[in-house]
Amino acid sequence: MKSKLAVIMSALVFIAGLTIYIKAAREERQRVTAPFVITYSYYKVGGNPATNQVIIQKVAASGNSRIFRYHTLNGVLTELPMDDTDLQHARLKYTREMWKQYASTEALKNHPEYSREDEFMGRRVYVTKFVPEPNQNLPTVEKWYAPEFGPISLKRVYVEDDKVLVAEATNIEFKEVSEEEVK
Repeated sequence: MKSKLAVIMSALVFIAGLTIYIKAAREERQRVTAPFVITYSYYKVGGNPATNQVIIQKVAASGNSRIFRYHTLNGVLTELPMDDTDLQHARLKYTREMWKQYASTEALKNHPEYSREDEFMGRRVYVTKFVPEPNQNLPTVEKWYAPEFGPISLKRVYVEDDKVLVAEATNIEFKEVSEEEVK
């Protein structure tokens, strides 16, 4: 009787352990990154600093992301309304494969638009540069990436004609971001 009970107990302990292991493995697969929040300053070079925008991008552990835009006028933050197109862009879902394309020095150096290495906010960054064809009506865009932030660029510079727009991180905070916050 004791041996049957011992076998049953051992089997139950094994099944419980296996269940916990499988659940943890699933959660780890769903986790793409350490969650973080980046605050960007968005401004026109040579523009009036009183009319800058502040952009906050929240990234959950799943890689899902949402962008919030604020307009600053005389130091007061006002959330900007977004139309459907803005909202589609603002709610980004980065896949594990997308993270892998940007999550290592080697991957960034092999990016088809890789331009150079630089430093930004005390981090080694890898800059990509998109230069449109002459017949395209698009700006030249430089994006500054650090491997720990995957496809989330820390700085973007848009150049079109004589206009230069810059979006650059001013603060990075590693903290929990729920899936509800990025919906």
